[in-house]
Amino acid sequence: MKKILLIVLGAAIWLGSASAQKAFIPFDAGHWNLGNARVVEQAGRQAVTGLAVLKDVDFEDGVIEFNVWAPDVRLTGGRAYPGVIFRMQSPEQAERLYIRPHRAGLYADAIQYTPVFNGVAGWQLYSGAGFTNTLQFPFNVWVPVRIEVAGRRARVFVGKSGAPALVVDDLKHGLSKGAIALYGEGAAFFSNFRYELGKIPEFPPPPPVDAVPGVSEAWRTPRVFRMPESAAYDPVRNSIYVSIYDATTPSRGQGRQTIVRLSPDGRSVEPAWITGLNNPTGLAVHGDRLYAVERAALAEIDIPSGKVIARHALPAPVFPNDAAADPVSGHVFISDSGKNTIYRFDGAKVEPWLTGADIPQPNGLLVHGGLLIVGTTGDGALKAVDIATKSVSLLARLGTGIVDGVALDGDGNYLVSHNQGRLFRVMPSGVVTKILDTTTVQMNLADFTVIPGPSLLVAPTYADGRVVAFTLK
Repeated sequence: MKKILLIVLGAAIWLGSASAQKAFIPFDAGHWNLGNARVVEQAGRQAVTGLAVLKDVDFEDGVIEFNVWAPDVRLTGGRAYPGVIFRMQSPEQAERLYIRPHRAGLYADAIQYTPVFNGVAGWQLYSGAGFTNTLQFPFNVWVPVRIEVAGRRARVFVGKSGAPALVVDDLKHGLSKGAIALYGEGAAFFSNFRYELGKIPEFPPPPPVDAVPGVSEAWRTPRVFRMPESAAYDPVRNSIYVSIYDATTPSRGQGRQTIVRLSPDGRSVEPAWITGLNNPTGLAVHGDRLYAVERAALAEIDIPSGKVIARHALPAPVFPNDAAADPVSGHVFISDSGKNTIYRFDGAKVEPWLTGADIPQPNGLLVHGGLLIVGTTGDGALKAVDIATKSVSLLARLGTGIVDGVALDGDGNYLVSHNQGRLFRVMPSGVVTKILDTTTVQMNLADFTVIPGPSLLVAPTYADGRVVAFTLK
């Protein structure tokens, strides 16, 4: 992911009730915050380059228009990423659309939409239909760009074509509003800017979330979490714990991440229930203990007091990932997706327990009936490891994807997620059925948990920045 240069270096973002603008808005200090921009003459016009934030606008629905000019970067070897940032609620929360002129006519990501969450533009996670597309872009001329925004949807027109270059069916900040900014990384220039508020374009119906009958969304939190990664249910306290991962922003430092506590209905949220963690991923509950997988240790948390009481070092970890507790012995198993290894914490120390080619890139874990169930991303499979003998057997093939969450469904079957947004039901016979697909709206399904009574599956959505619950009937 890419850290977007939205920190306007001490300048405010002006919000207000500006009226619609039909005339072109000049690039001057009366209309723009130009702290990180230059106003120049370019190709016969007044133009701006860099980051320029429009003053006195609170944009929600409407139309944004401008012209963009870029040199033939295929010849110069340079790069340019001209585009617009809109509905900018703060320097760290916004929607962004931009063009990659150097990839125009060559690749399927010459134009891209990406949300910006907590200052991070997730361009690597959001791609494909609704996020990227091919584009023809003429160099060394002024090219008109028109962006239409209505509710959760947007479309972009580039050049003189009457067909949109990109249609976005799910703006990831939902129904929001905020400032507008022009952002021209590299050798890119803007001219002839104007916008119009309240002119709501008509869109055809969006594609639905792909789900089988009986799977329905129960609730979702707002997008307030940096990267919610793993969820664990505590039946004694009827609480859900969610780890918040933050490896995309090293400047914030490890030791500043958290575990969130939620109520089963999603209404009660304690965003900083446990603090001072080192980028936690997998979670496991056993009695009064919550175990969190950090980058170099297994953190042991006393649930009643909400305190980290110990850290157990992991032996030469590469990418420690998930955790699962054995309800009988209390031992905790930890997967390391970077070295084909599963560790075991026996209550005193952590040691390698199983290593080898049979468990390539192990991730999701579950202990059930004397077996350790392992999702192996390296070969797209769900496997069972006999805890007594360490023999490994294949349960099912899931196909390409990051095999993340593993849980029981209450009927003797396994529920398994691809982090990209697919949920499978795996029967003991090995029959696999996809029961939910949120890839159509680019929503991750990370390491989820299941609350048995109401048959509620609670999934962190990782880059999507929230927690979503589904009812399984």
